[in-house]
Amino acid sequence: VLKTLAKISPSKLKSAQLTPRSSTFSSRGQHEGSWVDAAHVGEELLEEMMALHRQQVTANQEWYERLGKGELSDVELERGAPRVRVKANVRSFSTVMDAWSRLGDREAAQRCEAILQKMTHEYEETGDIALQPNLISYNTLLSAYAKIGDSEKCMDLLRVMRNENIDPDVISHNAVL
Repeated sequence: VLKTLAKISPSKLKSAQLTPRSSTFSSRGQHEGSWVDAAHVGEELLEEMMALHRQQVTANQEWYERLGKGELSDVELERGAPRVRVKANVRSFSTVMDAWSRLGDREAAQRCEAILQKMTHEYEETGDIALQPNLISYNTLLSAYAKIGDSEKCMDLLRVMRNENIDPDVISHNAVL
């Protein structure tokens, strides 16, 4: 779904078409029938994925704590531990960044950068290698700033990449040109 949203960005979707099982999409101040960027929808879906992952991890940890204390019923033991089925990763974050970068304006580039910062924070907090920003993440951000002609920011990002031991490639350098 995230990839599809990135591919159709900068298209707008009618909020009436967005009727997920949760209320995430309607809780952002969108009025039914209003238009919203595909990138915005993608970012909300990413946030929902992260929240669901936290809930699933908490339920799993609580089950094991109760197991250790001998507090589980036979039915709960038979069902087993709650599974962690939803988890955002670097690809999820980078795909939403791509959706924002396709909009080609300063606000979108800044949203793209905020998503990279959020991913970096999650990686540093958890140590989860699946959340470590990579070359694609940085190239997507470079592309967002290149589209608005911010060469100074692009040069800064190249320095950040090198400091993070991410070797810029041809795509990175072409974005700066």
